[in-house]
Amino acid sequence: MNKRLCLRSFLLFFLLIPVMGFAQYNRGGDGPLVYKVFFDTSDFHLDERDHATLANLVSMVKKKPGILFEVSGHTDSLGSKKYNYDLSLKRANAVKDFLISKGVGEDNLLVVGMGEEKPFKHRGKYSDKFSRRVEFRQIIRFEGRLIDAQGKGVAGKVLMNIPNKPLMNQETTTDNDGRFEFTVPWRPKYYMFGFVDGYLTANDSVDAKMSEPGASFVRRDLLMRKAIVKERMNFDDIYFFSASHKIMPKSEPSIQKIADMMLADPNILIEIRGHVNQPNRESLPEKVIEDGHNLSFARAQAVYTALVKKGISPGRIKYRGMGSDEMLYPNAETDEENEANRRVEIIILNVGG
Repeated sequence: MNKRLCLRSFLLFFLLIPVMGFAQYNRGGDGPLVYKVFFDTSDFHLDERDHATLANLVSMVKKKPGILFEVSGHTDSLGSKKYNYDLSLKRANAVKDFLISKGVGEDNLLVVGMGEEKPFKHRGKYSDKFSRRVEFRQIIRFEGRLIDAQGKGVAGKVLMNIPNKPLMNQETTTDNDGRFEFTVPWRPKYYMFGFVDGYLTANDSVDAKMSEPGASFVRRDLLMRKAIVKERMNFDDIYFFSASHKIMPKSEPSIQKIADMMLADPNILIEIRGHVNQPNRESLPEKVIEDGHNLSFARAQAVYTALVKKGISPGRIKYRGMGSDEMLYPNAETDEENEANRRVEIIILNVGG
């Protein structure tokens, strides 16, 4: 009987976790600290159980005075967008106020209201119950400029990539002077890519050491070098598994053809461009278009990796994802037109100053 009572208590504890709020900490070094507190419908007040959950967080935050943390509020989709945005801010501010009352510095905290924009997936399905939450995570703020050889800013796009997680990319458009800013969840390493028409793709890596004071703020400029397109080569016979960036074995002849071309002429510099098929994209949700863009980047990156494995110097290869921005058939109807949109393009470049 005691064993049965113990088992019931154990199950009851886990059933109550979504109501009480819970904390998660990835100790493996490759993920950010993330705490989550859950709320009832339309509620934004913390109870004693939430206080107990958040109290575990306070001492850790106090030990990292130079680290920035995002407190983001979220809701389900049951109310209007304005109501949900206001409610998400109230939830985030409730957590912030509690942390400040326990001695956490306000400069450590960045409050964000997300409304219903980021629903929570539980066991593969979107859940209203789990979407009513506040997330607390370590973040890094990046800023910098895209500059040319004379140090002048140039307008373009910048992409942040987490190694081995290309589907989590974030991309932004710079201002007219090439300035950009990102706020992203902490990871130990990032790759930055700069894209400007008429210039070679620029890239750099950033190691993020969260133990150092001021580590949450990183400034990095990217130098853009002018480039002229010498030739374009479409490869519609480089195949990927469905909704994946994994290259299918039957693509090997095309990969080898590109490698042979580069081995025969050591002066060739190429840019790999991945394209996906999203016909009638004006009717698609923004998240779907964003996912397609990330997939195209991941596929171009996969071709890059395959060529490096064949002995091509990484310095001779650039890559970028074009998403569905340059479909050959924007309103594709036939199988042939859809296949033509779904392609890898190799750009042979002449590089200037």
